[in-house]
Amino acid sequence: MCKIKTILTHVRIPEDIIDDIKREAEKKGTDISKEVVYMLRHYKHPLTPFVVIKIQNIVNRACTIAMRYAPDIVRELQRDMNELWKYLK
Repeated sequence: MCKIKTILTHVRIPEDIIDDIKREAEKKGTDISKEVVYMLRHYKHPLTPFVVIKIQNIVNRACTIAMRYAPDIVRELQRDMNELWKYLK
């Protein structure tokens, strides 16, 4: 396994953003550096309301079809979608 070369650098970040990063890192059980790298690598693909609306529409159609045969799975899908919406708040 090859190691990725890293560089130590100094960046000024507002305190409230650092608090957010610390909270996210703690939730994931990782450190601040790894969380910052993760955020930077994925910033081009944010989970925006537009994206969640598209996902919601797809799930709604699937639930309409599945309700007759698998109501438990439909409830699970609806719970998962609610979690995505909470994430955006």
